[in-house]
Amino acid sequence: MGGELVEDKKFNAHYYLRQVPDAKGTIVHFHGNAGNACGRYFVIDRFKDKPFNIVLAEYPGYGGIGGVPGEKEILQGADNLFASLKMKGMTHSVYLFGESLGTAVSTYVASKNSIKGLILQSPFTTLSEVGQYHYPILPVHWLMINKFPLKFWAKKVQSPVLILHGEKDRIIPLRFGQEASTYFPKGSGFIKIAGRGHNDLVFSRAFWEAVHNFLDETIKI
Repeated sequence: MGGELVEDKKFNAHYYLRQVPDAKGTIVHFHGNAGNACGRYFVIDRFKDKPFNIVLAEYPGYGGIGGVPGEKEILQGADNLFASLKMKGMTHSVYLFGESLGTAVSTYVASKNSIKGLILQSPFTTLSEVGQYHYPILPVHWLMINKFPLKFWAKKVQSPVLILHGEKDRIIPLRFGQEASTYFPKGSGFIKIAGRGHNDLVFSRAFWEAVHNFLDETIKI
């Protein structure tokens, strides 16, 4: 069950959409820096038996979409997408699902809108802090233009939050996800997935069981 490409010219929004009849809500997925929305079709498959509309968000400069792939442009694109969904009446019971870079984008959107729940896969505090970790000798914090300060946006999120992080993640080490979890004012559920890293986290059965349980529990709220 695939999705169709939506190019909303009114809001300058680009995304893939799978709609289902009598949907209980909508899940919006924001992908990581590597790849694009088209490469996340497995997300649709993972929710094929769930009564949710699925949206795969695309960023400016990714997936053949025009524009510059910078922080300002990506966040504006996320705002545009949410506005497009709102016009379609699809933001009443909406979940935001962010992966890696997408955890900052989804947290940004959640800080500005009322949502049903926020799911974060391998989050960080700020992208510049992760960069500083990998290059400790260089003044990365000052050199990076695109900092994506998730920890500051997290303070304004009022929805339930689920965080999942691979124990062996070497790209965004576990400690960044653990620290990120402390910035959400209403707390968050943090699940460490044993034996998994950054790129193989989604192949974990425990990962998807946790996501589905979160949806089942919060849709009742």
